[in-house]
Amino acid sequence: MDGSNSEVAPLWAHSRNLPGARHTLEDHLRGSASLARRFGSAFGAGELAEYLALVHDVGKGSCAWQHGLEEAEKQQRKVGVPHKEAGTWLAASHAGVPFGAIVHEHHSGPPELQVIARTAVAPEIVPTGGIPCRPGSPARQAWAAS
Repeated sequence: MDGSNSEVAPLWAHSRNLPGARHTLEDHLRGSASLARRFGSAFGAGELAEYLALVHDVGKGSCAWQHGLEEAEKQQRKVGVPHKEAGTWLAASHAGVPFGAIVHEHHSGPPELQVIARTAVAPEIVPTGGIPCRPGSPARQAWAAS
C-alpha cells in the first residue's frame, strides 16, 4: 500500500436533522433527480427535469461548502458559502440559459436572466474557496498533485 488514506469522508447535502441524521449529497441529488423525472414526464420533460435536479446542488460538493457546513453545525448558523454557481453553469451550458436560471434560483424564486447569462459565460467558481479539503480526500489529493 502507498500509505494514503483510502477512506473518503462522505459529502453531505444538509445539516443534521433533529434526530441527528444526515443526508448524503449523492442520495440527495439522485433522489431529487428521480422525483423530477417522474414529475417532468407529465409534461414531456422528464429527462430535462432529471438533469436539472441532478446538478442543482452539485456545488455543495466543494471543499469550501463542506467545511462551511461543519462550521455552521457547530455554531448553529447557515453555511454561508455559495453553492448554486456550479449547477447554474452546468445547466446553462448543457440545457440553455433559461434552465440555468431555474437552477440558480432553486431556493429563492424568479431569476434575473442577466446574472445567469454572465454565470453561463464566466462562472466564478472557486473549488476550495481557499480552504484546504480534508486530508485524504480525493479533492485534496488532486489539488496537491497539481
